[in-house]
Amino acid sequence: MVGPFFYESRIKSFSILSTSLYSKGLWSQVGEDRTKNTSDYQRSPWRYDLLRKNDFEEYCANQIALFKNKDFGSVKRSRAFRELNQFIISEHTNDAVDSVSITYITKIYSTKNSSLRFDTVFVYIYNPHEVAAGKH
Repeated sequence: MVGPFFYESRIKSFSILSTSLYSKGLWSQVGEDRTKNTSDYQRSPWRYDLLRKNDFEEYCANQIALFKNKDFGSVKRSRAFRELNQFIISEHTNDAVDSVSITYITKIYSTKNSSLRFDTVFVYIYNPHEVAAGKH
């Protein structure tokens, strides 16, 4: 069961925001925090903050997706991208990070042929220090 308000049989699409950090000459393992947060929440339902983190990541990713056909300069100046960058860095590391890779994928379930279709909405690899702070 996905949660108290959702049923797996009714979910037709879902998205994944994966991140990886490049530090000290190595890329970290690709992580999907929302999946981990949901799993942790199911084990500890009083940890509502985990769902709020998921909502924040989803909101930012959807806002960034609106820039899909824009140049990266426009994307990285957007408030959503700056806030997501700041969130990723603060949540994942205290070390110096040289690069960040974020990938946003939508998986859409087709009831007609019982299959999943993947759509890569965006992929960005960038230097997080070249992105302005999330809030002014």
